[in-house]
Amino acid sequence: MKPITSLTLLLSLLAVMPALHGQQDSILPAVPVPESVTVDPYTGSSTIRWIPSVSTDVERYIIYASDILYGFLAIDSVAASHIPEYVHANSFARYRRTGYSIAARDSSGNRSPMSEPLWTVYLAAGNDSCNSRINLSWTPHENVNHPSDSYELWVSVAEEPVAQYLTLPKTDTSYIFRDYLPGTRYCFFITATDEEALFPSSSNRQCITTGIETAPAWLSLVALSVEAGGLVVTGSYDRESTMDDFILLRYDAGTSSWSQCGTASGFDGSVSFVLSDADTSRVTPYALAVLNSCGIPADSSLPGRNIVLTSVKRGTLANLQWNRPGLSSSPLFSVWRDRGYGWEETASGLSDTLWSEDLSLFAEGVTSPYVAYYVAASHAGSPPGTPPSRSNVTLVPLTRETYMPNAFTPDGDGLNDLFMPALSFLPEGYEFSIYTRSGVLLFRTTDHGEGWNGRHNGRLMPSGVYLWSLRLMTPAGQTEVQRGTVTILP
Repeated sequence: MKPITSLTLLLSLLAVMPALHGQQDSILPAVPVPESVTVDPYTGSSTIRWIPSVSTDVERYIIYASDILYGFLAIDSVAASHIPEYVHANSFARYRRTGYSIAARDSSGNRSPMSEPLWTVYLAAGNDSCNSRINLSWTPHENVNHPSDSYELWVSVAEEPVAQYLTLPKTDTSYIFRDYLPGTRYCFFITATDEEALFPSSSNRQCITTGIETAPAWLSLVALSVEAGGLVVTGSYDRESTMDDFILLRYDAGTSSWSQCGTASGFDGSVSFVLSDADTSRVTPYALAVLNSCGIPADSSLPGRNIVLTSVKRGTLANLQWNRPGLSSSPLFSVWRDRGYGWEETASGLSDTLWSEDLSLFAEGVTSPYVAYYVAASHAGSPPGTPPSRSNVTLVPLTRETYMPNAFTPDGDGLNDLFMPALSFLPEGYEFSIYTRSGVLLFRTTDHGEGWNGRHNGRLMPSGVYLWSLRLMTPAGQTEVQRGTVTILP
């Protein structure tokens, strides 16, 4: 054979022969078949078993587990030479129903579709101490290859070895356990039986100690706060309590009886109620009660009352009065005021329930037709972070008035050094004058923000009585003239 002919034949053979090393194909391997998934009742780990893919070039199996937010996620892989099973030690199957799927990957990196998922059997248990029973329920066992024939209920009592309790039909997914002994620890798990399956599918384990309900060693109301037209009632209780369902009781003076007005669940020693229908203009007693698992009140707190604030304006004085909330023996009160710029604390550390202030001291700076007030109460012994009790809001109206002091002390100490009118409005025209009793003009200004410092030509006037005259025009265009006397105090 000629050399050129031999070379041509060799190239032709190489073109049709697959490479001996590193050959890549695009054929997906066959899907493995899930065989069983079971939960170890004691460790909570899941064991997944499958029938290997029929494809001969499979190198690894990819294991997927269900995720609540993201569906199925790959969690691990095993070599194809490995026994066709995988133990998921960090399984969530002890807390919820969990699904698993398997895919095969060949030497070319091709990955088969995911297999149909198998789901664990999840068992839930509830202690019904009111009826002396334990309620069991579980998710059904679903396995096309090995459907269950029945369910076996396994029970351990007071840490004794586990034993089969009874067999249930495969159509059942719940059971009421009535062999109930108070103060006893019971542990349960379910096994789905199948005569043909080599490995039964077991559920997670649930353990319950029966008949133990601990009422709070103490519970109390800690705050009653008026917010957005309603009433927010906050209570606290013993964190060691196993009871966390509460009701709020309200006293009706008309019928002289208590009635339920709210329900709430407590958390970490705190519970709150929002009463949108509360009458915050009337003092009303409230009490907190805790319910046992039967829905029966097991204990109640001492009553507390919402704070109702009232106001009366007498001359230039705003007089406030309120009631004690009754949540502690020595509450401290603070008064909050809004002059149109937002809430500001104007008095604090008050032990009395009466307070007043002179509106003339700040009336000129008020931008609304009224001054708003509320009272807050802090209580000794309240848990950290407890909000103060807060009253309703009361409004003190501001009419268009002129407030004139009758004395001042222009001694330069920074206190009461100027004499000037305090206006509850901004005048359109203004003239303020000071005279001696004999009629000598000592001071005159057209600036409503300027006051007399008690001097004339730089000399401090002696103590005594002086005359003043005020002429102004209101925003409505009315001219007003007022006259009076002022005393310079020694």
